[in-house]
Amino acid sequence: MFLSYMLSGNMNMIENLRYLLSALIQSEAAILGIVVSINLISQQILAEKYHVSILKFDKKLLPVIVIYTISIFYKSYHLLGLKIDSQINHWQTVTPISLFLMIIITTLVYAYQVYKSIRNKTHLDSIVSKIRDTELFELGETKSTKRNDQDGLQVFEELALSFLHNRRYQDLSLLFKKLTNKIDTHKNHVSLNKNFFNKLKDMAIEAINDDIYVGLRIIVESILRMPDTWKALITLNEIGQFALDKRKFRLVWVVSENLYQHIDELRKDFNNATTALRISEHLREKIFKESNYNLESAFFVNLIRGGIDRLKIGLELKDISIAEPIFEYLDKSISKFINKFAYEIKHWFSPSFFPSILEDIVKVLDSAFIKHDFAIAVKENESFKKSLILYVNIFKNIVQGLKNIRISDEYIKEFLAYMMHIRELLRKSRIKEYFPEFAKQICSLIEGINKC
Repeated sequence: MFLSYMLSGNMNMIENLRYLLSALIQSEAAILGIVVSINLISQQILAEKYHVSILKFDKKLLPVIVIYTISIFYKSYHLLGLKIDSQINHWQTVTPISLFLMIIITTLVYAYQVYKSIRNKTHLDSIVSKIRDTELFELGETKSTKRNDQDGLQVFEELALSFLHNRRYQDLSLLFKKLTNKIDTHKNHVSLNKNFFNKLKDMAIEAINDDIYVGLRIIVESILRMPDTWKALITLNEIGQFALDKRKFRLVWVVSENLYQHIDELRKDFNNATTALRISEHLREKIFKESNYNLESAFFVNLIRGGIDRLKIGLELKDISIAEPIFEYLDKSISKFINKFAYEIKHWFSPSFFPSILEDIVKVLDSAFIKHDFAIAVKENESFKKSLILYVNIFKNIVQGLKNIRISDEYIKEFLAYMMHIRELLRKSRIKEYFPEFAKQICSLIEGINKC
């Protein structure tokens, strides 16, 4: 109706204009109430999605309120100034309607921005950006108060724990990724401070206490991506020990496996690589001992296979001393595994399962002896000799264990065929050259074979 009046030039009637201004004022006041409601709802959604302490006044709402206020005051002033004998021109009707249309457009734009803010991750960028350098790096003492310096990291920790306890792993992973990116882009490349790693450790402890497997994995992976590798390794060792004390063996496994998987990235620093390997292997060994070998069959297999992989890495790093503890727990774990899961071995495991383990160990040892000087050093190492004795014992445990659980003749036949393959590997390997007695003992344990 108002538009038809305007186009017809019939808007010089005072009553019609008063009606128009009054209607627009009421409409704008109502819409402003809706806009504020939208803001409150969005803040509530974000508070549930993130953390109430991170939310502040939405600055995008301020220009919207200003525009509404100007428009309402303008129309109110214009309405109060109208007299019965006032002369009305065309622009006195166009301006209020134009302001109203501008308000509608502004409201739609604001609603779209609110929608985007709820759906995207810009709030995470804002949170991470508030973490001060003094909270992350060893920059020395500053004159600013410690309380203020800790605010950003405290908010980050609260938000991370909120994601952790609500099992929102994607958001947790993205939050840590943004933190890592912030640290990586720091120009000074100074050392990360101890308090920062303590915060990360506290988050990991929360995950361990609540048995949050995926959350702990995200935190551990994030710690390993930190540039200060030595402090990261110390922190992960403490996290692993805490999980051991709580007898959360699956969570200890998370720490151990992530350490192992990052060894290749750490090879540029020999000390860090060997430290990561030793911590990883120590945790695996403790899993066996502390659990009294009371593990599921799949977990046993993973630990056994993982031990062989670590043996390979250790020998590649020329860390000879790591072989003995690996062979020691392989010896015990395989023996326990056969006794504990006799039924599963008879019905679910193929005859090639145990020979494949023994074969992989032979290949690892053989590849380690490619370099003659290393092979000579290993040959004179007493700890490594003990490892080979343990390896012979593994053979004995497997053969005797299979006899005790009364494996079928067909199973034994296939098993021996695979063992013959190991004999051929030994005959062609460098092991026979450097450790002839060891190779002969292995061959003598294979049924039907008297000499290599």
